[in-house]
This record gives sequence, structure tokens and C-alpha cells, in this order.
Amino acid sequence: MFYSEVDGDPHFVVQLPKLKQNLCFTVDGRANDVLRLLEDSERGIMVDGHLMWAPSNQDVEDRSRTYFDQITISTRGGTGVLGSIMITLSLDAVVVEGEGRDTLHTNQEGSVTRQGVMVSMESRDDFHQSCWIELTKDIRFLVLFHHYRHPSYLQMAHLGFYIADGQGLSLSTKGLLGQFQHADMRVTLMKDPRDTLRQPSKEGVLRWGVIHMPVTLQDKTLKDTVRKGHLGSCWVVPKAQVERLLGHPYQSYVVDHL
Repeated sequence: MFYSEVDGDPHFVVQLPKLKQNLCFTVDGRANDVLRLLEDSERGIMVDGHLMWAPSNQDVEDRSRTYFDQITISTRGGTGVLGSIMITLSLDAVVVEGEGRDTLHTNQEGSVTRQGVMVSMESRDDFHQSCWIELTKDIRFLVLFHHYRHPSYLQMAHLGFYIADGQGLSLSTKGLLGQFQHADMRVTLMKDPRDTLRQPSKEGVLRWGVIHMPVTLQDKTLKDTVRKGHLGSCWVVPKAQVERLLGHPYQSYVVDHL
């Protein structure tokens, strides 16, 4: 199970450890934007993702869809003796740069270690590929490469980024996903006289410091392991409340380039 992730359109999932449940929200991105997913200035770690355009659903043609087609992970020698390294992941290759350059192809298994950072490519078949990035013993990321055997009009190959282990990230970690790494969030159930032990309330209030907002428990397809996505429960933040949850407008997470 992962602490937090961004995958899909892009859909964000944050684990709520005390509840052993997840918090889900969606950010409406713009094609060709580069989003700062994680920034830990103390450890010198940054993760950025490039969004590509995808066709709209037929029933909501005015809403654009986007997916990540490139993820860049860089370190610049913060605390923890991380060297200067850049890892660029695209749909067909993983390029590792730092005192040299190595390329791992996504359709082949392989690994490379540079300046103490280990990058391992795993490929079960042409449609199930993953790359583990271990920066330190307590900072591990995972990137999944999503391909479709017979893609429909709406299905496009894309990447998903996962914080598999973020215990080593500092308390000052920021970014669309990183800001939730050490967040103390909880959900209080809203009582309803119709609720029973077999059917508890599906309405709740998310509490995070001074932020209180309504959330709804829904069944979502979750990809919280390297295996195939599965149906699971998730507390969903209403779209109108996402910016308040983030604490900043979408544009503040957009960076100039990868």
C-alpha cells in the first residue's frame, strides 16, 4: 500500500492512516502544463509532471482531460547526502543523469545505481511496467506505465506517480502531492438516524487544522499496489472544495519547464 499517489486524469489519492482509508480528489489540469508534485527543499528533492491532452468524455465535452506523459525526479544534494541527479521517465524510457547517463527501456527489466540512488525497471509484459526509484532507505517512489491492449477512444497510455515510502521526507515538503505527506487529517462521520452498523454514514467532515469540509464515502477504482486496480472506498472531496483543500490556486503549482 502506498502513502499517496497521482494517477489518471489526474486523480489524487492520499492515505488516511488513522482510518485506514483514503482521501480522493481530482485536479482539472491543462495540456502541456508542468505541475510541481513534490518539493522538499530541505532534502533537495523535486518531482514534476508534464500533462498531455486527452479527448473529452462525450457527455462533458466542455471539460478537458489530461494525463501525465512525463515525470522528472531531481535531487540537488540536500540533507541526507543525496547527490545531484535527474531521472526522466517517459512512456518508453527512463533516463538517469548524474556523473554520467544511463537509459533503461520500459519494455525491458534492468537497474542502475548512481550516487547512491537506485532505479529499477520491472516489466511483467508489454502492458504492466513499473519503475522503482529509491533515493534513500526511507524515500521510495514508484512510477507505473499504463498501456492498453485494445485502447478505446478515451484510453491513452500514461504514467502514474506514487510515494511508496515518504517517511524520510521533511516536514517542510510541499507540492500538489507532497504537502499531504505529514498531514494530520481525519474524517468525522456525520450522524444520521437512518444509519445502522451494517450501513454506517457515507457523509463526513474532513478536518485538517482549521480546514473543515464535507466529504462523501464512495467506491472508486484504486491503484494502491503494483497489481491491477481494484474497487475500494475513498472519501471524495467535492470539486468546488479542492482549491480550499490545496490552500493555493492551480496556477501556483505550475512550473516553467521539466
